Amino acid sequence: MADTIFKYLSEQPDFKTFMNFAAVCDDLPAKLQGNGPFTLFVPTDKAFIDLPPGSQEKFHNDNDLLQDILNAHILLGAHDSKELSQLAEESKTLMSEDHNQMSFIKENDTLWVGTTTKKAKVITADIHLSNGVIHVIDVVLAFQ
Repeated sequence: MADTIFKYLSEQPDFKTFMNFAAVCDDLPAKLQGNGPFTLFVPTDKAFIDLPPGSQEKFHNDNDLLQDILNAHILLGAHDSKELSQLAEESKTLMSEDHNQMSFIKENDTLWVGTTTKKAKVITADIHLSNGVIHVIDVVLAFQ
């Protein structure tokens, strides 16, 4: 587990859009390379492609909006899928880095994560790294 979240994502082919956006945010690259621990719900490139037309251009033109959206995918602490499933059973939420509540739903064997505006399916869980854990999701949270 020597890799940081940032290093791992930068070496993977499915997270280029997230990493390109993260690179222009003030503190996000340093945060994802820092000690953590963090939990990152990282959307795939396809999740960004599936956004409404013009969304990515909007992100490029509004750094504050972009920062808020990316921070909506980050929790302090390393939370694995077992813990998130327990939170789902107890109907408990956690606060994301953008100061919004993140909820969890367990349906059959599928874990879902949600904010006030969106819910995303966890398609790959529990990528453990030196400064936290990644869960891959199929939707960009906190953007309509």
